[in-house]
Amino acid sequence: MDAFDPVSAATHLGMAAWCAFAGLLAWRLTRGHSPARRASVALYAGSAVLLYLASGTFHGLMAAYARADAPRADLVRTLWVAQRLDKTAIFLLILGSNLPIQVYLLRGAWRLVCVAGVGLCAAAGIAALWAFPGIPHPALVGIYVGMGVFGLVPCRQYLPLVGWRGMGWIFAFAAAYIGGAAAEVARWPTVVPGVFGPHELLHVCDMLATLIHYGFLLRFVIAPAAAAGPPVFARRVRTGGFVLAHASG
Repeated sequence: MDAFDPVSAATHLGMAAWCAFAGLLAWRLTRGHSPARRASVALYAGSAVLLYLASGTFHGLMAAYARADAPRADLVRTLWVAQRLDKTAIFLLILGSNLPIQVYLLRGAWRLVCVAGVGLCAAAGIAALWAFPGIPHPALVGIYVGMGVFGLVPCRQYLPLVGWRGMGWIFAFAAAYIGGAAAEVARWPTVVPGVFGPHELLHVCDMLATLIHYGFLLRFVIAPAAAAGPPVFARRVRTGGFVLAHASG
């Protein structure tokens, strides 16, 4: 067990509180947007809170397990369930992270296929996680990364709407997530043995990615839609060197 688990638990529980506040703020900014758009932002915020709550709880239980001389059977069982919930929440966060971007920026078949695709991936991943709990950890991380990469498929559709500046934000939070996953699978680097290793780096990368993703949503997704006023179908306004799309949800 890792001596850093109490700190991992505290940082993720703190991040859960931040996500709850930031999610409520983002949802408040969606007043006047279509129900589908507002729901996508609410689902994203909820998935982020759930992930960091699940992770913080799991690492807190890990710390309790490490302190126990002879862990009780009920603690072992609770730890197993908490770990499954933590991994389930990752699937939900990947789904939730894609939803606002796809619902706000995509139209027609692109929106339908992408939302359905990432939703089916999440459902299949969660079902496999509980039905086959022996899935190797590196394979599971690979599934997470593959699902995240699937969310980048419509990048060509996003580019005219957010410009290269916005795409830079998308690539930044994707790189943070993938970089943390790579460190976890490679089990490298160990900066301070027993204190800060690859799993702690994964946590840092995940929290950084969440902050970047939130900033992207505010600047390039929610704010432009709010500035457009009442929804107007397929109207584009060029401003500040990049294109903003103001279309009904």
